[in-house]
Amino acid sequence: MLPDHNTMVINILAFYAEATPQERSNGFAWYPTAYSEAVSMENRTGIDRSVTAAVIAALSPQMEWGANVRWAREAVDAWVAGNPVPRRGLGNSIKRAQRALEGDSSDILRESGTLKVRNFYGSIMGERGAVCVDRHALRIALGDPMGTPPGMTDARYLMVADAYRSAARELKIGARHLQAITWIVCKRVREAENAYENLPRWWRVGSAA
Repeated sequence: MLPDHNTMVINILAFYAEATPQERSNGFAWYPTAYSEAVSMENRTGIDRSVTAAVIAALSPQMEWGANVRWAREAVDAWVAGNPVPRRGLGNSIKRAQRALEGDSSDILRESGTLKVRNFYGSIMGERGAVCVDRHALRIALGDPMGTPPGMTDARYLMVADAYRSAARELKIGARHLQAITWIVCKRVREAENAYENLPRWWRVGSAA
């Protein structure tokens, strides 16, 4: 069960308010940097940036960003060499990347079932209103960075994305930038909390005294 729309907007705005100037700068740069990766692949291989961005998005599920980029480069290079996409990542992700390189991005651009991939692609390409809702984005909307969010459904995805767009309008910034900034804040909070929890109990108790 998700909070109501206004509560999610308030939670998102609260995370944005916690962002440091550097985190805001990094968040604004995140998707333009990803777009630059797609352009770099285009310049190197001649494959249009809309396709290379689709490959990045297709391979993104459950993937750390550095590995995501490396494997996207490998996939594009393999295609140029006349080889199939290497088996890196989830099976469905590989199939989507292969189809995108074949000129069919319909599986990435579907309006249901692959909303995170579709909106990640849209965010990279600068699509107005695109919001990539992953588990961190869901935690942010719930106001609980350390919690275990409920499973993602298309309905929940659309509700959270709509809350991000409303919050972005209040801040007069792009929704994709707001998602990236708050994601960075959530990651920082989670890493700090996990580091604290991993300390010996005597240290944690002593530090709190």
